[in-house]
Order: sequence, then C-alpha cells, then structure tokens
Amino acid sequence: MARGGAKAIGVDIGFFEPDRYDALNDQKLIQATAEAGNVVYPMVFEELEDGGRKRVRPLLPMADLAAVAAGYGHSHLEQGPDGIVRSVDLAYRNEGAIFWRIDVEVLRQYLDVPENGIRPMRPGVVGIASLEVPVGPRPRREMEDETTIPDYELNIGYVGGAGTFERISARDVIEGRFPRGSFKDKIVLYGATASGLGDLHLTPMSKDESGMPGVEVQANIVNTILQRRFLRRAGPGFTVLLSVLGSVAVGSVYSRFRARPAFWLMLSLLLAATVLYFLAFNAFGYWLEIAPIPLALLLSFVGSSLIIDANSPSR
Repeated sequence: MARGGAKAIGVDIGFFEPDRYDALNDQKLIQATAEAGNVVYPMVFEELEDGGRKRVRPLLPMADLAAVAAGYGHSHLEQGPDGIVRSVDLAYRNEGAIFWRIDVEVLRQYLDVPENGIRPMRPGVVGIASLEVPVGPRPRREMEDETTIPDYELNIGYVGGAGTFERISARDVIEGRFPRGSFKDKIVLYGATASGLGDLHLTPMSKDESGMPGVEVQANIVNTILQRRFLRRAGPGFTVLLSVLGSVAVGSVYSRFRARPAFWLMLSLLLAATVLYFLAFNAFGYWLEIAPIPLALLLSFVGSSLIIDANSPSR
C-alpha cells in the first residue's frame, strides 16, 4: 500500500503480543512498517484485577512494532442505549496521559501534523492542524476504576451504510490485482470486513441487523473531520424553547379557528416541524431531538380543544 503511494495507513487489527508460531512473521511486519513509515496501529484499554481492585491500563502494540510505527491510538467504539454507534470519544485520559483515537492519529499523519499539533483550542473545539473539530466540552462518563476518562465526544457524520467507501481485497493487494493509482496520496484503512471476521456495529444508516465493520466506522470518522461533516447536538434548553413556542402557536391557532380548519392547520404545523428538522440536520448539521417537539404540538392541540370545548356554551 505504501509503495502504491498511500499517504497514511491505519490498521484496524491489534498486534499486542508476538506470534506464537513463527517469530519471522513479526519481523516481516516490523520491517514493512518501518519501510512504509506512515502506519498507525490501534491500542486498547484492558481491565485488570489488582488486589481485589479494578484498574485499567493501556495495552499498546508490541514494543518493536510501536517503535517503528508512525503512531498508535485507541480504537474503542461506544454504543448508545439502543446499541447504535452515533458518536465517539476522540481521546481517553489515563493516569495523567492522553491517548487520541486512531482516526486522529491517522489524520495527523495524513496532514503532516506534529504530535503537539493536536490540542484543545477552546471549550468545545479540538484543533488538528487548521481543522477545528466541534466536540463535547467535558467528559461524559467515567470507567469503573475512575482513572480512565473518555473526553472530546464527536458526533459521526455518516455518509451512507456499509459498503459506501471503496473496498479493495487484501488478497488483491498482495497479488497486485488492483487499479494503478488506487492508493496514491490517500488515506488507506486496513481491517476485516467479512462477516464473522471483524467487529460489526449498528449505525444510524443500518437498514438491517448486519451492521457496519468497525474499519468502515473509522472511515466515517476520518471523513467527518476531513470533510467537516460536523453534527452539532442542540442543547435541552433549545429543544424546550422550540417545544414551548410550538405549543403556544398551536394553542393560538386552535383558539382562533377552533373548527375543522384548525385540525388541518395543526397537521401543517407538524409537517413544518418535520421539514425544519430535516433542513436543520441535512443543510446545517444541527442535531435536534425531534420527538419532544411534535409531542408538545400534539398535546397542546388536544389540551386546547378540551379547554375550548369545556368553555363552550351548551346547546
């Protein structure tokens, strides 16, 4: 891949211990990594029992491999309560050290950014060279041992479902059966995509239960930052404000028109709210909690109709 001109290579396969069967395999991998000079490997955090107390420590690539790699970064993907991966933590803090995501390290290599070129610029923004990445301003959870803290949450701007990004078989690469220039000046991510071999994750783009390979989730993370496909989550205060304003609007419309036309006006307001949501999301990258707003409109409509009907003179 490096000989084909890849600018940065991210490997989504962990090499944490020597080959148990043939040490020559490790030497070949170390040599190839050194020759390429632009390969980034994953690291993870493992939980240990230490005297009955749980602690978490970083598990890095093999020392000889880490020494010649361009970098390494954590590869953890966190699922939401519904099992869907919508965001990632760009960094983990562990006992005073900070470990950036593998995707950030790949971008650092691709953009020729020095190690100190990745830094928090101001609350809610991380800088990668000239890129300003909007992130969660503070840690959102802590691990059980309270020594490893995720930080800088980034919402992933997915571009499609599994298979959206171009794939080339590793076997085809090894045997040279791929179009010339496929890797030239590009970011290349190497990982398992076949069912049963790699980690699969449900995403907002998933159409079934098959999921998206972890390496393609990483591609979406890299693309989100590089193409600035940022999604900003609206705060609860803004959602409450829109819900209240919508409720007042519905109540005013119903009290003014009351009869059948009010029903259609209410439906029009619901439709307008839906259109505004999709416009905010797709055109401006603003992520609103959609459920509370239509619910507030509906409850306001029902409440207004009951109040008005109760105050109407009996015939």
